[in-house]
Amino acid sequence: MTNQDLITTFTSYKRQTGKNSTGSLSFHGNKLYSYALLIAEYVSQPDKGFQGLVIYDYTAKGLGFRSMTTSQHVSLLKNITKYHPRRVIGQDE
Repeated sequence: MTNQDLITTFTSYKRQTGKNSTGSLSFHGNKLYSYALLIAEYVSQPDKGFQGLVIYDYTAKGLGFRSMTTSQHVSLLKNITKYHPRRVIGQDE
């Protein structure tokens, strides 16, 4: 499964688990990981008026650079989900 296919599957709730061909990007339930690092999760916080995707921006301009692969995963995720209800942590919005 390509990274794009995996993120699309994750965001569509079609499966509970999945991983790309190298295992570097995976999801389990409502959490998406780059290697073992949590990069996104679906949350329901009605008391804060938010229900949607929280993205942890592990890029140089976000929470900090972890690896080139993780930066690519986060960037692709942000691009694919730009019209989803979401919050990006580590980015000025």
